[in-house]
Amino acid sequence: MYLEKEDLRKAPYNISEDDLDEAAVEVVLDITKSLIDRYCRQSFDKEGIPTPIEKRLSGTGTITMFTPKRLLTLSVVKIYLTELSFTTYSVDNFIVKPRYIEWKSMSPESHRVIVDHFPIGKGNVGIIGSWGYDAPPATIKYAQGRMIMNLVRDGAINKQKSSENVGDYNYQNIIREDGMTFDPEIDTILKSHRDFRVDIPA
Repeated sequence: MYLEKEDLRKAPYNISEDDLDEAAVEVVLDITKSLIDRYCRQSFDKEGIPTPIEKRLSGTGTITMFTPKRLLTLSVVKIYLTELSFTTYSVDNFIVKPRYIEWKSMSPESHRVIVDHFPIGKGNVGIIGSWGYDAPPATIKYAQGRMIMNLVRDGAINKQKSSENVGDYNYQNIIREDGMTFDPEIDTILKSHRDFRVDIPA
């Protein structure tokens, strides 16, 4: 979960026990987290910390490789010639950002015999590092809380406090067919965190 149950009882949400009991809060937190993850095409849970994980991506023939999840630390980059044959490059060869890595420019005096881009291929780039988030972004937590607050405000669930009724509630009231909500502030937050890339190799 991104928000904790006790977070909803405090400002800026101030959702009381009369609005939602403990069981209902737990169900609604789980459902809204799933809605956020589905629209953003990623989870904001902590992952792969501190154990490095290799993710295989597809090279595009450019110097930049965008990552499907937030990269916390980079350990090694592998360029695969075949499934069993690869060349390893150290972190010193790259500019590392949370959502992409980029080859550093090579000076004319450099005589390093290495590639300076990510060759085109399917799953031919292995990025080993720690992935995910140290903690869910504050904006995502706020969007989740606001989504629940809107449900309570609109009377969608304040008369259905049992976890069974909340779980059965039709959430078309807060999610449109395109996956967005009816709240522009929430929509702006979710769009800013969405992974828009179409091809995300497993």
